[in-house]
Amino acid sequence: MGDLASQVASLHVGERELRRLIARYGSGIIAAAVDELIRYSETRMRARITEVPDGTYRWEDVLDDDGVSAGPIAIRAAITISGSDVVVDFTGTDPQVRGPINCMIGMTLGSVYYVLVAALDPHIPKNYGCYAPIRVIAPEGTIVHPRPPAPVAGRMETGHRIVDVLLGCLAQAVPDKVMAPFYGSTNHIILSGEDPQSGKTWVALEIQPGGWGGRPGLDGNDGWSAHMHNVQNVPIEIEETTYPLRVERYELLPGTGGAGRWRGGLGLRRELRLLTEAGHLTLHCDRVRFPAPACWGRPGRAGAVSRQPRHAVCARDRLQGDQRVARDGRSRALRLPGRRRLRHAVGARSRRRSARRGGAEDHDPGRGVSGTPAPSPARAASGTPGTAGGGAQWRFSKRATWRCGSRSVRTVSRS
Repeated sequence: MGDLASQVASLHVGERELRRLIARYGSGIIAAAVDELIRYSETRMRARITEVPDGTYRWEDVLDDDGVSAGPIAIRAAITISGSDVVVDFTGTDPQVRGPINCMIGMTLGSVYYVLVAALDPHIPKNYGCYAPIRVIAPEGTIVHPRPPAPVAGRMETGHRIVDVLLGCLAQAVPDKVMAPFYGSTNHIILSGEDPQSGKTWVALEIQPGGWGGRPGLDGNDGWSAHMHNVQNVPIEIEETTYPLRVERYELLPGTGGAGRWRGGLGLRRELRLLTEAGHLTLHCDRVRFPAPACWGRPGRAGAVSRQPRHAVCARDRLQGDQRVARDGRSRALRLPGRRRLRHAVGARSRRRSARRGGAEDHDPGRGVSGTPAPSPARAASGTPGTAGGGAQWRFSKRATWRCGSRSVRTVSRS
């Protein structure tokens, strides 16, 4: 509700200021200025599009799953440049799914507009004129244009994957204007429980980003929100004074950014301890099973979510003792015995390197890129740069354990 209230408040401010301008200059002058601004943005956008070589550029990537089916779920796109016009075609993208990761057409359009404007001219005034040269084909009934009543609560996963797919297309046309794949999407972690003294329920939400992809001339940013969201971490002081949690570690993870002349950004680790006798953990994450396809440099560290003992043996989808798993689309909820330690490490999913600028080995291993996987032999032999990956890792102390990999919960047997 806070998000909605702030948006309504911003509209009230905009209305007030627009009325003030009309009262000062008159409605005719204001309307003419708006029309001129839209024309200016369209002219400038078309000029930038003409700088891109004509042709059709294709790319595809996948989501791990939707929390209901086994996945993967493919997003396929083709960007066609013809003079000053652009067509973005999602034909071939997988059908809509039962889990809540379907992306409404409005958000799909927003992802397209974001990528093209950010890549071609990030300083252009943003308005309808920017989008006039762009036509989007998104077949109805697909994950990028679902039919009602498709569940859409986790649409950001798909929206962010659209961004990576479109950047993969543009990398073939304007490689010096785009970054490598990033961490994929934020990991949503909800810890909740009941205060034993007051009986009131508490809910703590963690939204953790990861590393950016490397960019022309620059390493990827470390542990920072990328692209279409601007989430921030929860300050330790607020978390510890508001919830029965203790933050025992918060750090960047060396070696998680993919290797390259300009490495991918480093991931984060945030270690929490649950101070009550019991609680629930709900997770929403991605980039655990399928790293990004080959685009530039080598991959960053893949994702994992675990509450792991020293001698655990994984048993997929098995419930142990007092652990109870509840499905909720792509999210899973698990009841935890008390005083568990939770380690959350968001991997840097992205990295960048152009084959023309030298191999991944050009980057100094001392800067935290050693140990990352090499490209597949087929891609390495052809000189194609490596793949992208990323993720998050949660670990708990004590014995009964479980793992969540991209919305699939795995329970690990007691030691």
